[in-house]
Amino acid sequence: MRLKEKLNEATISTHIHIEHQKQIEELARALIDRLRSFNVTNAAVLVVENETGNVVSYVGSEDFYNEIDAGQVDGVKAIRSPGSTLKPLLYALHYDQGLLTPKLRIADVRMNFGGYEPENYDNAFHGCVSSEEALKQSLNVPAVDLLNQFGIPNFIEYLIRADFNSIERAQNKLGLSMILGGCGTTLDELTGLYRAFANGGTYSGIHLSAVESLSDSVEREQTIMSEQAAYILTEILTEVTRPDLPDSWKDNPFRPKIAWITGTSFGMRDAWSIGYNQAYTVGVWAGNFSGEGAPELSGVGVAAPLLFDVFNLVSDASKDNWYTRPSGVDRIWVCNETGLSPNSFCESLVVDQVVSGMTRPQLCQHLKPILIAKDSSTSYCTTCIKHADEHIEAFYPNYTAQMLDYFQTEKISYLKEPDHYPFCERVFPGQGLLIVSPVDNLEYFIDENDTNQIKLQAQAPANTTKFYWYVNDVFYKASERNEVLYFTPPNGRVKISCSDDRGRNQNIEINVKRVSF
Repeated sequence: MRLKEKLNEATISTHIHIEHQKQIEELARALIDRLRSFNVTNAAVLVVENETGNVVSYVGSEDFYNEIDAGQVDGVKAIRSPGSTLKPLLYALHYDQGLLTPKLRIADVRMNFGGYEPENYDNAFHGCVSSEEALKQSLNVPAVDLLNQFGIPNFIEYLIRADFNSIERAQNKLGLSMILGGCGTTLDELTGLYRAFANGGTYSGIHLSAVESLSDSVEREQTIMSEQAAYILTEILTEVTRPDLPDSWKDNPFRPKIAWITGTSFGMRDAWSIGYNQAYTVGVWAGNFSGEGAPELSGVGVAAPLLFDVFNLVSDASKDNWYTRPSGVDRIWVCNETGLSPNSFCESLVVDQVVSGMTRPQLCQHLKPILIAKDSSTSYCTTCIKHADEHIEAFYPNYTAQMLDYFQTEKISYLKEPDHYPFCERVFPGQGLLIVSPVDNLEYFIDENDTNQIKLQAQAPANTTKFYWYVNDVFYKASERNEVLYFTPPNGRVKISCSDDRGRNQNIEINVKRVSF
């Protein structure tokens, strides 16, 4: 009773809407009552008014006085893994700088980033997908690839602008996994960021007490992205044909119109859902303050239903307007196969949205003309076409080496161009051959008591049929294009070389240490 008496004596001036506060507390309590048998014991909710930044509802835990489940821990301020909730910012920054458009196709295939091989939530790869689908499906591999291209320090700089203090403190320790939740954030940091999305890309913080004024926010304003990029992002996050739409809301006629994202941290420890409309931004977290995970804990199944319930409570549908397309957002026709400007052979076109002045001028090259024998048995280049009795020009898919590797690994059939004329005198120089295993400049620890082997694998253009492998400049083996080899490495620095039957070559080096485990 002593603690309660002291709390009753304190006077704190806030912007809390007392009726909504009580109702949201009941919603959070009802959620945890349903989940307690699954070992999920706590939830936090933050509701912010977008125009002012005022916090109108603040639920730090399911029950402040529940000492068994650490109810006096503040879930709004607790540092947790954010799961996938930082992905929308990364995509929006790419849209803003013309590095991506929603319809541009990107690769969701196995990738290796200096020894780090991210996997998707469903443990599958999806090939070539549009960037908007990659975001809506919350695919992990494309997000890591985009962060690798954008640069970790550059991305962190934008998060620091939005007052991600925990990330600022840890910035020198963060790697590519941060985009999948390999960092620490708080619910109020994430909610403040999404309020910036709702306010056209401008961040100005949130007000937890009535002492803070609107003029304080104006002084703190930071541009996170353009209004145009924020609008494009909002359009994507509003789509309801997504796997993170809760089952309970799929056919609900009272489903609120919001832009939202869900996230689940590694080990099922944190469930997130953050959303916004023009009036409010709402952040929801659920989990255990102990950090213990639970198989049933996910952003889709746990946090998102509460998010939708809160929006139905606080929003007045009759007063809620939606965002209109601002000037500076162009609608253009692009090829559906690539998301690039249509070429003469592009037949399926779709409308894309881009920030004005950021249109990608690159023409689509999803098909390429090839000289082939009339019976389609052999292909020729300009050097060896003289050996063809009769030939025609035909169009074949212009797959990257990365996509060809994906097709072969997943055993997906695709249209292959005919084998090149075997006696062609031409050497094919330039890039195109890539050793994907082992990883260049990586250190490999080998158990000295076992005959461990390291995988040899390469990617190359479609006109490659054979690889030739060398270890420390000594020939090791030849392999077919889609064949995987293994070798037992010597100790120390090892040079590995690969050449293909078109004269392309790559050299890498690894360091091998034999240890006793």
